[in-house]
Amino acid sequence: MEVLYRTLELDECDRIREVDASQYIGRAWRNVDGYRQLVEINYQDTDFPNGFEDHLSNLKNTIRSGRIVLGAFFKERLHSFLFCDRL
Repeated sequence: MEVLYRTLELDECDRIREVDASQYIGRAWRNVDGYRQLVEINYQDTDFPNGFEDHLSNLKNTIRSGRIVLGAFFKERLHSFLFCDRL
């Protein structure tokens, strides 16, 4: 399995549609009777937190601000990405 890591360019940001953003959330912090408690929620989230458009906008702003975004590609499909400050 060969994964290619490279800089994600501004004109490629729409490729985050290729990422499987789903995640299982077993427990979460909630206010219960005035107290913060970790409760079981057993929830399958199928999208990015705050939705795709919000994530896409934040990604574009990150690149425009001069930060580096690295993409992990497998068989030419974007599987994940991360950002960091320029060195």
